[in-house]
Amino acid sequence: MAYRLADGVTVTETDGGTVILDLRNGAYRLLNESGATVLRHLTEHGTEGDASTGAIAELSARHPEAAHDIPDDVHLVVQALLEAKVVERS
Repeated sequence: MAYRLADGVTVTETDGGTVILDLRNGAYRLLNESGATVLRHLTEHGTEGDASTGAIAELSARHPEAAHDIPDDVHLVVQALLEAKVVERS
């Protein structure tokens, strides 16, 4: 199942991560660089599994000292994005 940004949601990259603006309700969320990596993989890859695998690999290469925590962290970010309804299954 593919994922995409929900209608009315915009993303702006910044020096330290990403700002997600939900124009439907005016809410915004800040993602650090790692969260932005997860969002990018989720919206650019075909399935949550593909996105998670890609994000885990990229983040583990960047932060090998935290590699054991990264899979759980990626899963939590994906779930938070879905629960906030800024990302949806298409």
